[in-house]
Amino acid sequence: MKKPILIAFAAFSLLVLGCEKAEDSASHDRVVSLTASISRDGVKATVTDAGLFTWATGDEIGVWTSDGQFTKFSLKDGEAGKNTAVFTAELEAGVTVEGPAVYPYRAGHSYDPATKHLTYNQPQTMDWVEGVTKSHMAAKYNGSGTIQFKQLDGLFRITVYNVPNTVGFLRLRSSDNVLFGDFDVDMNEANPQITASPSGGTSDFNLKVNAPADGIGNVYVVNFPVPVGTYTTTRISAQKANWDMIASKTTSTSAITIGRGTMVNMPEVTLNEVMLADNEDGTLRANYNNGYSNTEGTSLTVVDNPSKEIINASNKVVKVDASAQDPSDADQNKGGYFLLKTQNSDYSNGFRDGTKAFKMKIRYNNAADAAIYYPWAYVNGGKVGDVSDVKRLPDKVNGKDFTPQNAETWASLIKPGEWNVLQWTSNCAGTWRMEITPFATISGDNATTGTRIMLIDDMEYIK
Repeated sequence: MKKPILIAFAAFSLLVLGCEKAEDSASHDRVVSLTASISRDGVKATVTDAGLFTWATGDEIGVWTSDGQFTKFSLKDGEAGKNTAVFTAELEAGVTVEGPAVYPYRAGHSYDPATKHLTYNQPQTMDWVEGVTKSHMAAKYNGSGTIQFKQLDGLFRITVYNVPNTVGFLRLRSSDNVLFGDFDVDMNEANPQITASPSGGTSDFNLKVNAPADGIGNVYVVNFPVPVGTYTTTRISAQKANWDMIASKTTSTSAITIGRGTMVNMPEVTLNEVMLADNEDGTLRANYNNGYSNTEGTSLTVVDNPSKEIINASNKVVKVDASAQDPSDADQNKGGYFLLKTQNSDYSNGFRDGTKAFKMKIRYNNAADAAIYYPWAYVNGGKVGDVSDVKRLPDKVNGKDFTPQNAETWASLIKPGEWNVLQWTSNCAGTWRMEITPFATISGDNATTGTRIMLIDDMEYIK
């Protein structure tokens, strides 16, 4: 599901506050301080996932000065975390602030005052900062008054699961448009923007990331700035530090048009996945088993997804309903579990080779159930003596380690009103059947309260 999000516009009030450094003569440099103030009607330059604007340590803006260059103004110490902050730069005597202004500052930006055309430089590789969006902006400015920044482009936001610990870069590839280089921006326009130009092939843009600790199921939320235009085919990939590709996933979609000041939430991507069941055809796949002994009173049906989100944009999901069970009946007091067979007869031969974890998505029937039910899984057929041969709680919840495994940690990781991703890291090479117990207590017993209804989707192995 593509979900456009309008990014509000921010305004900067850039005021020369005067000299902060004593001058012995008019020839000395001076420190100029600019106050950057946010407004609800402007673009967010740095946006947290909660949609809050704050300046971050290391932020820099560029303002065109009378010496014919964009001069870098840096965030003043102690100003990080504010939505109104002070930037400073040292200007030589006689140099004045004229405009326009750009964010973020780059030495590759240039400007022609005669034509009022800005050359906005977008490098092919940028650093990724967790939880932060860097929107590209420019602003008209005549040397006085308030500078009104507006976003020049749009953003693709992609949540990437199972990023390997050998990663150095996450790469977005477009088969439609150029993603990096020098872009001409006409500052005469009411709303200047970076407009996409055909790539004539493929164009790659990279975010340099810090490699995660060893493990399976590492999650990154990445925001790629992209020119305004229409996109049909994109690929997300993980690259080693030497640029060798580790894993990739290509998404061919109907045309996505991204405008200035918008962010498109793309469906989540899992690298190196082996899909076991997604039920998008609207029918319950044969490898589910409803009638296995001791599963009486538990039904599985395919229903419409009631909440399409970035984590799960599927149209169809599976409803697990154990409300007909009698918890007082010893034969039915099994936690409402169900089975997922994973045999070669159901999938391609060798599909389990190299698999190291089992993953699925869940959504609670209501918020109260999220504090009652703690899904357990048994990877039947795993290596004897391995952790995979024991019924247990997931070790990752929404990409975060579920440690310690108690109710307090669960409450801090689970999203009661949204889709959640649970992962059981285990040796899956010999697995032929998964036993899922979604209505268990934190200790693994049968929970006897709540609605005993849950939605599940996208059951898969990952490598």
